[in-house]
Parts: sequence; C-alpha cells; structure tokens
Amino acid sequence: MRPGRNGGFRRSLVCARSPPLRPCEETSSCAGTCPFDWKTQRGLHMNTRSLLSGLIRSGASCCALAASVTATHAQETADAAPDGTENIVVTARKAGVLQLGQQADASSRLGLTPMQTPASVDVITKEMIRSLGDRTVVAAAARAPGLINNSSAFGYSLSSRGFTGYTSVMQLYDGMRVYTTTTQTFPADPWMAERIEVLRGAASVLYGEGGIGGAINVVRKKPNTEEFEGELRLSGGSFDTYAAAGGIGGPIGDKLSYRVDLSYNRSDGWMERGRSRSLALSAALRYQASDDLVLTLTHDRADLDPTIWYGTPLRDGKLVREIRKKNYNIADRSLRFDDAWTQAKAEWTPSDGVTITNVAYYLTGFKHWRNAEGYAWSGDQIRRSSYLEIFYKTKQWGDRFNAVFDHTLLGMDHRLSLGGEYNSGSLLRTDSSPNSRSDLVDPYDYAPGTFLDGAFGTRYKYKTDVQQWALFGESRLSLSDRLSLVTGLRYDRPKTERHDALDPTADYTARYPSTSWRAGLVYNPTDTISLYAQYSAAADPVTAFLTATLAQTSFDVSTGRQWEAGAKATFLDGRGEFTLSGYRIVKKKILTRSANDPTVSVQVGQQSSYGVEASFGLAVTKSFSILANGTILNAQYDDFDELVGTELVSRNGNMPIGVAEKAANLWLSWRPVQPLHLDTGLRHVGKRYSDAANTRRIPAYTLVDASARYDLGKKTSVTLNLRNVFDRIYVQNSYSTSQWVLGEPRSVAVTFEQRF
Repeated sequence: MRPGRNGGFRRSLVCARSPPLRPCEETSSCAGTCPFDWKTQRGLHMNTRSLLSGLIRSGASCCALAASVTATHAQETADAAPDGTENIVVTARKAGVLQLGQQADASSRLGLTPMQTPASVDVITKEMIRSLGDRTVVAAAARAPGLINNSSAFGYSLSSRGFTGYTSVMQLYDGMRVYTTTTQTFPADPWMAERIEVLRGAASVLYGEGGIGGAINVVRKKPNTEEFEGELRLSGGSFDTYAAAGGIGGPIGDKLSYRVDLSYNRSDGWMERGRSRSLALSAALRYQASDDLVLTLTHDRADLDPTIWYGTPLRDGKLVREIRKKNYNIADRSLRFDDAWTQAKAEWTPSDGVTITNVAYYLTGFKHWRNAEGYAWSGDQIRRSSYLEIFYKTKQWGDRFNAVFDHTLLGMDHRLSLGGEYNSGSLLRTDSSPNSRSDLVDPYDYAPGTFLDGAFGTRYKYKTDVQQWALFGESRLSLSDRLSLVTGLRYDRPKTERHDALDPTADYTARYPSTSWRAGLVYNPTDTISLYAQYSAAADPVTAFLTATLAQTSFDVSTGRQWEAGAKATFLDGRGEFTLSGYRIVKKKILTRSANDPTVSVQVGQQSSYGVEASFGLAVTKSFSILANGTILNAQYDDFDELVGTELVSRNGNMPIGVAEKAANLWLSWRPVQPLHLDTGLRHVGKRYSDAANTRRIPAYTLVDASARYDLGKKTSVTLNLRNVFDRIYVQNSYSTSQWVLGEPRSVAVTFEQRF
C-alpha cells in the first residue's frame, strides 16, 4: 500500500505476493520554383547519419566502461524478497498480467489507474515486448484486445473497434500528439519504450479530433535518479537481419540525472530487394531544481529507410504464390524519413494538492518517396503504374499547460484537471502528380528499371499552415468510498491555410471546430472489483489537416458517440486479473455520394460498430503464467453509397474496409528451471475486406511465435526468437483491392542482452 494523491491509499498490484539509404538526391526534374535546397538537405542527412553513428560508437564505449565499473562495485539484488516470502513479480509482469494497478497516462491526465478509469485500458510492459521479439510499436500494441496491425509499405496503421487508420487510432509519444501526415516515426524502435499504453474507444476528449477507435501511448524510458543503469542488446537472424541497441542512465550529482538510448537495425528483407535500415536516438536530461520543481529536456531523432515493397498483385482475385516474394518496384526506389523532436517539460508541485505541468516542443520532419506503387496483371505480364515521387518538409512547435488540483467539493474528494494547448505547424509538398506513365514487365524475369517522370516532372505544389488551440478539463468526484464520477470536456479549434504554388484559386483558409466530452461512473463493490459505464462524444477529421484540399474544406469533422460498460477484477492476491467490456460506437458525417449527383461527395453517411472484449491474466505459479484476450464485434456501413462507373451503389450493411470482426491473443510463459524461460504467443485475426462492396476478401490468419531465454547470469541472457513458427502465408494489409501486402514468413533471431 502507498499513499494516494487524494489522501487515501492506492493498492499496489505488484507487491511481494502479487504478481545506404541513399541521401536525398537533387532531382533534375524538380522545377526551379521548388523551395527546398536539395544539396543542403543532402548534407543534413549525411551529417545526421555521421552524428548518430558517432553517438552509437560513444554509447557502446560508455556501456563497456560501465560494465567494468559495475562489475567491480555493484551489489547484486537477490531474487527472493527480504523476508523470504515467495516473490512472483518477475513472472507476472513478464507474462503481461494486465497491470490494472499501473497508472496509465493514455486514458487520463488525473493520474488514474485502469481500475479507476471508466474505459478499456491496457498496459504492455517492455518485458512482454521483448519476450516475443516484437520489432515495431504497432506489432506490440496489436497484442492488446481488439487491435489489428494493418500497416503497409509507407506507414503504420491500426484498427480498433471497427475503425481503421491514423485519423481513427492515434499514436502518442510520452502523451504528446504529432499533427502529421500518414507517417509517424516516434519511437522508431520499441527499445525506447518503458511500456505501451492502449486506450480502446474514443480518445478525442484527451487529445483532440481523431481517435474514435482508440489511442496508443508509448511511454519512454526515464532517467534513473537513484543509481547508474545500463543495457546492451545485440541481435542477428534470418534475412541478414541485425540489430544493436544500448542505453545508459543514472544520477550526475544530487540534482541531475540522464538517460540515453541508441538503436540500429538493418535487414535485407524476406522479399527481393527488401533492404531496410533504421538509426534512432532518444536522450533525456532531468534536473531536480528544488523539492517541488522538476525540469526535463528530451530529444529524439529517427533516420529510417523502411522496406520498400508494395505487395504482390492478385490474378483474378487470387494469390499467385510463385511471385509472392517478387518486388516489382523500380531500381531507384526511395522511402526515407528523417525526423527530430525536442521537448522541454516542467513539473511544479507548489502544494500537496496542486501539480502544474507545462510541455513545450519543436519537431521537424523530412520525407521522400519515389516508387512505382501499383502492380496489376495484364495478360501474362505485370503492368506497373502509380509512378509517384513526393517530398515532404514539415515542422511543428507547440505548448501544453495542465494543472491538477486535489481538494474537497461539498464534502467529497475531488480531483480536477484544467489546461490548454497551442500548436503551429507547416507542410511543404513537392510531388510528381499527375503522372499517368506505366510500363509492362515479365512477372518472373524482369529488369527493375528506373523512375518514369510524368509530363510535368516533380514540382513544388503547395504549403499548408495549421494553427490549433484547445481548452480541456477532467474531473473525478468521489461520490462515496465506492462510487466515483469521472468526466471530461475538450474544445478544439484548428485553422488551416493553404498556399497553392500552381493554382492561386486553390488557396483557402478553413476552420474545423469540435467539442468532445465523456462522462462515466466507476463503482467498486470491493477493493478488487471495478464496475463502470461511460458515454462519450468524439470527432474525427475526414482527412489529415496538412494535406486537405480545397474541395475538402467544405466538410466538417465527423462526429462519433460511444456507449461502453464493463468490469475489471483482480483475484488470488493480485496474481490474476480480468476485464470484460461491451460497447457501441456510431460515427456520423462520413463522406458518401449524393443521390442527386453521384459525382459529388456529401457528408451525411454513417458507420457503426458494437462488440465485446475480454482479457485474462494469471500467474498460476511462480514459474508459469498465462495471458489471453479476444474480441468479437459487428461493424458496418449504415449509410454509405459508392460510385461504380456511372452507377450509385449502396453499401449499407457491409463491413468497413480493413476491419476484422474477430481477433484473439494467447500468451504462455513457463520457467521449467531457474535459468530457462519459455514463451509462446498465438495471434488470430479474422477475415477482412479490401473494398466497400465486400467482394475482395482478405483471409483470416493465425500465427504462433515462440521464444526461449537462457539466463547466463542475473543480468546476462541469450534469447532465441521464432516468429511465425508454422511459416503461414498471411495478408497483413491490402494496398489496393487487387494488391496484397503479405506478412513475414518464418524467421529466427538470436539476441544477447546485458544489464549493468
């Protein structure tokens, strides 16, 4: 037990008894009006790579030095509790027990745990991420109930509760949101994460428009203020895949502490010409200015060259297995992300009942595409089309202020959060559209060729500026010792201005105001059971603000309503946890075709879903634990018409694109003898469709992953990871209705880890 912020006590569930990209090249086809200095940008990329490479070498040296010092002076911590009681904390946390007593920032700014929150919240620990070798944040997040990894060639995408895409399932880093395009790179590697928090259901009341299906928040590793710590990871495996990562941190004197993490990954990929590379840095400096004031400065940088593969073309709607590893992209293909994010955070506690937080940030991004993205059978050949080159240059700065007050209201304990935020961002876009060029290649024996320029080459197109301010508040009122009312309200007012370089008549200024709110009751009949119900209102943009066109400015944000009720419980002295939730979501003002003029889109459509989600975790013994979760839902278009040729066709009653109505995860963890840890994970995703007509079916799949970790010492281990053990051919996403992005076949990786 430990003191709670409201003067009571909060039960702890983890006590002793409970569980070579190429740098961007100057493009000869780029018109002279382009505002980018490509040579300068190329130099920036080379300097970035040199800087990060140097930091990695320095980090490795520091880790080696730290290992030497630590081996001489550090005292090992015993596995058993001091009083000799049985300690199953490591087993339970490693198994991913639901962490219902862990504070989850993704679901509230009031410092609530999932047991205190009237919503579905999951916490995925770093131990769980590493045990089965998840290499991306979305892969790890997809182990939460109901989340589906729909990522494709050019960006990460998740599906939750019947809604798909970055505008419906938002991604956060340390509780901060990036107003971006379809790509996001922070963090580039789960190595940087202390944990991943998943909020299922409407998140707009916390983070603004978007997130009607949910939000995931990656919580970064924090500086250790008590003692030095270090970590090192070296890995190698199938498809010439190699990874190296390291992290060190600790106090520097009485007031200053730090944390630095670096990671490098490269792979040749399982398909032809599937090379990828990533280089990432995450650094934090924490200063305890006084007993009531903490200042933290963080900086993140990611330089990514993802695998450039847009899938395999279907023939008559069927997969041609002989060509599934072919990469029909061009030889001079490119996909490059170079992003940086700096944050300054101040946390001030002027009194026991008041906490004030302010976060200021600045980020920059540079992205480059140059690919042939469309492949389709044409007789006995493959026709390549969608030749597209894009340059994005983005920047954003902002500030968020929040104050939390603990006091009494009419004799009842009350916690109140009030705040506001402002951000300003811009996007400069240069691209090669329109480009109607295409060519034919032999499906089995072909020369990749080079990029085909369109009639106009690659030209600077437009600049978009976005300014947004918001006011928000949350409240938790303890109506009694067992019953609390949790509410929230947020008002957003984004403003976009577009300056078109080719057509001044396409310039516009638009505003998209929205109001989101939620109200929920939490009832605790006992200390280990939580029953809740909530109603929430959310907003989703019809497209990203930075890329909205003049035609889209006439549309409001889509609106959503969610009803949810559920139960959460712990049992067996906290070694077991269970959650169950049911919900219904209705999203209105989606785009559909006008019955009067099928060529015109109108904002009167509707989409809905309802379903049940459950999760169960149990540390059966100190050497065996289990985690299971699953979801069953019904999602459909209620009012949606699609233009097919010249005909307007109703899609009412059909499943939305990319939504799986059934999904499940199972994870078993067993330690047969002290140094050996065995983990097995099963993941099932039900059928999906790649078109609104539901004629292009994406088959269901079930994957099995496994790992075996052998502890060479208390801080040294070697792990063998097997992914897709039975080598299933499965579809991760559909790039178009006739182009499947397949998942990775069976692979093996061996990882060495050392803690200092």
